[in-house]
Amino acid sequence: MKRLVLVDRTSNRVCGDTSALGPHARNWASIVDQFDDDTAGLAACAARFLDQSLGKTARDYIFTPFAADRDSDGYLIFDCSGCEDGSASIMSDQVDTDEAIYAIMTSCFYVGYVRRGH
Repeated sequence: MKRLVLVDRTSNRVCGDTSALGPHARNWASIVDQFDDDTAGLAACAARFLDQSLGKTARDYIFTPFAADRDSDGYLIFDCSGCEDGSASIMSDQVDTDEAIYAIMTSCFYVGYVRRGH
């Protein structure tokens, strides 16, 4: 199944990992089935899904292959589906933030940026 990791653009911190959805995994599987290989659609859905689980709201989620400036409110999206440690979640409390970012940037594929429209 498609695994996306979302990194907050302003804090440079890992905020979401679709492999760590727990009780929401069935919903993510349904979204993956619906969007198939539409990376832009999957990325926007993952960002919306993450925000909803955190109690945040946004009017729009706009995907672009390039990241906006640091003042932009959104997520860098990485496809970690092919990572060797695909079963391990980087969202664990035991994982150092810098180590998590390094692991993502060296072993996952950057696919784009999702900006929140307020």
